[in-house]
Amino acid sequence: MKRVMAFALAGGRTRGLSVLSQPRSVAAVPFAGKFRLIDFTLSNCVNSEISDIAVLAQYAPLSLAQHLGRGEPWDLDRRDGGVQILQPYARQEGARWYEGTADALRQNLDVIENSGAERVFLLSSDLIYKMDYSWMLQHHLDSGAKVTLAVGNVPYGETARFGMVKADETGRIEEFVEKPAVTAARLAFMGVYLFDAPFLKRILLETRGANLILDVLMPFIHDASLVRVYPFGGYWDDVGSLPHYFRAHQRLLGEDPAPNLYDHGWRIFTRSEEMPPVVFHESAEVVDSLVSNGAVIAGRVERSVLSPGVHIGPGAVVRDAVLLNGTYIGPGAVVERTVIDKNVMVGGGAKVGRIDADATCGCPEFEGITLVGKWARIADGARVEPGVVVAPGEPMPEVEHYARIGEVTL
Repeated sequence: MKRVMAFALAGGRTRGLSVLSQPRSVAAVPFAGKFRLIDFTLSNCVNSEISDIAVLAQYAPLSLAQHLGRGEPWDLDRRDGGVQILQPYARQEGARWYEGTADALRQNLDVIENSGAERVFLLSSDLIYKMDYSWMLQHHLDSGAKVTLAVGNVPYGETARFGMVKADETGRIEEFVEKPAVTAARLAFMGVYLFDAPFLKRILLETRGANLILDVLMPFIHDASLVRVYPFGGYWDDVGSLPHYFRAHQRLLGEDPAPNLYDHGWRIFTRSEEMPPVVFHESAEVVDSLVSNGAVIAGRVERSVLSPGVHIGPGAVVRDAVLLNGTYIGPGAVVERTVIDKNVMVGGGAKVGRIDADATCGCPEFEGITLVGKWARIADGARVEPGVVVAPGEPMPEVEHYARIGEVTL
C-alpha cells in the first residue's frame, strides 16, 4: 500500500502477564513455541504490503530490539521504509517518557511528516490475529471517515477488558462504554486504528491528554463524518493477561487450531533460533502438542506447547502447559496447568501446578494457572501449588545453562 505507514505499540508492560513481562516488553513475550507477540502485527503489515513501520518501544526494550534486529525475517531491512524502533529521547526542553499512546504519537509527529504518509495505522502488539489491513483501508476510503477503528466480537463476561461500542449498519458509533462489567454492546475496540495523517496531526496538537480514546477521540466519537468502525470477523484474542495467554495456547492444539499457523497464504514470520531437530527417546509419549526444534523428550507430554530447546526427562509428565525456550523438566517431575518462562530448571520428582483435578488456588485472577519466572530453579522433590507465581531467578550465560542440562540428560 503506497503512502501508508504503521506504528506498532510495543512500549508497555502489563500487570496481567505478571513475571512474563518483567524482563521484556509485552510485544516481545514468546508465543506458540517459536514466535513473539509482535510477529503477528509485523506479519500482518508485510502481508498487507505495508513496509514502513515504526515500533514505539519504552519498557525493557532489549529483548524486543534483539528480536527485531534490522527486520530481516519480515523483509523489512530495506533502504526506503523498513522497520525502526522509536524510544523516548532527550530534546531541548528535556527528556520524558511516553505517558500514553497519544503522547507517544505527539513525540513522533516528525516521523509521520518525514514519511510522507497520507494515512497512518496504529496497531496493538499484544493481539493474536490475522488481518489484511488493505481491506480496512478500502473500508476507510469508502466511508470517507478521518478515523476508522477496528472492532471485534467478544464473549459475554469479557466486556470489562475492553472499550465497548454499539454501531449502526453504516459503522457510526451510537454508544461507547469504557470497560463495562455489563453492557448490551458486543463489539470491542481491538486496538487497531487507521487515521488520515493530517487529521491525526491536528487532533494531537489540539489536545493534551495521553489516552488516545478518552482524551483525544472522545469529542468526535459519535460524528460519522469523522469516525467509523470496521467490523473484523476473523479470530482475534488479546493475550495481555495470563488466563488469556494460556487459553490462546490451548486453542492452537487439536484439529481446528486458531489461528491457523500453517496457512501458507498468510504466513507469520519470525526470527528463529538455530536449533537441531527434535529428539524423541524410546520412552517418549506426545499427545495433542506443539513441539519446537531442539526439544529432547523422554517423558510424557499432553496438550502442551514446547518452545525450542525444551528437555523433558524420563518419567516426567507435562500436561496442559506452556514451556518456553530452554526449560528443563527433571526425571519423574509433574508439571500441569503451568506456564514456565525461559531457561527454568525443574528438579527431578518436583510437582508444579494443578496435579489433582480438584485442586484450586483461591486466586481468581490467574484461575489456578501456575507461573514460573525466567531462570528460576525448582529443587528436586519440591511442590509448587496451583496459582503460585515463582519469581525469576539469577541469570547465567545460556551456554552454561544448556551445558548443565546436558550433564543431567545425556
